[in-house]
Amino acid sequence: MQSLPINYEGSILLYKLKWFPQAVIIYIICFVPTYVFSCDVCRGDTDSSLATGMDMAILTLLVITGSVMVSFASFFFYLRKKAIAFQNMANNK
Repeated sequence: MQSLPINYEGSILLYKLKWFPQAVIIYIICFVPTYVFSCDVCRGDTDSSLATGMDMAILTLLVITGSVMVSFASFFFYLRKKAIAFQNMANNK
């Protein structure tokens, strides 16, 4: 059996409870303040400026993504148009 430190005076219960305060503090830090530290949107306040800013950020990202996708598709339509024109030019010779 492991030898216990002298400051616990032979009490195994006190030795096993040594980590209990740290465990309680870790539990409080990790699980209790989820509502306390949540933002306005998480609590359901949809009229806050944070919610408005987040909505505008989502809209901006959608516009940027959509414009890149449309540009990519239009590039392939441009290539198709050029290929058809090249094919017609080759057939006319």
